[in-house]
Amino acid sequence: MTHLAADIRSDALSALTWLLDSTSSTTSASVVTCPGGWVKTLNCFLTMLGWATATETSTWSSASKASFDKSGKMFPKQLLVLAQFIRTGLVEDEVENQTPYRGYGPFGLENRHMMMPNVPNAFAHLNLFGSPRDEEGEMYVDREGRQRVFHRRFLTAVEKGVEKAKKEAGEAGRAGAILSKALKDGMADFDGAN
Repeated sequence: MTHLAADIRSDALSALTWLLDSTSSTTSASVVTCPGGWVKTLNCFLTMLGWATATETSTWSSASKASFDKSGKMFPKQLLVLAQFIRTGLVEDEVENQTPYRGYGPFGLENRHMMMPNVPNAFAHLNLFGSPRDEEGEMYVDREGRQRVFHRRFLTAVEKGVEKAKKEAGEAGRAGAILSKALKDGMADFDGAN
């Protein structure tokens, strides 16, 4: 998504949109729950939009969105895909609230702790046999963990960028409003005490 060629950036956004629009909720959820899927993709979006904050001392400089796209036609598409990504990661889905297990245990009580999970590699988030991961390579399987990391690392930069985008006219302003609604829906029930 941060490639120098505009066609490759556009194709990368189209591929991410296709993954997020997938008919299977597990496919779209696996985009944000895979190792590095949440933090690294958000870092990539912020770099691509020019909203990256300098958190580390490095010899590389972050470029603004003007150097990535001179025409400005790609900016609304980038905002809409970011809104879709944030909605997938932060907004609680009705399917997520339902139990993935079928059947009831003894005495009519649901016995989901004893049943087999529906997802492959259900305990991958424990990283029992893998190499140690940092915050960027971590799996954020639960919504609260994604909210916590988003609040700590990305929320202020995204809010500032959204306010600038909403002030622009046309498609960029409408895309900024959609992104603002996705942020509001995703962080509505987050309490910073965690």
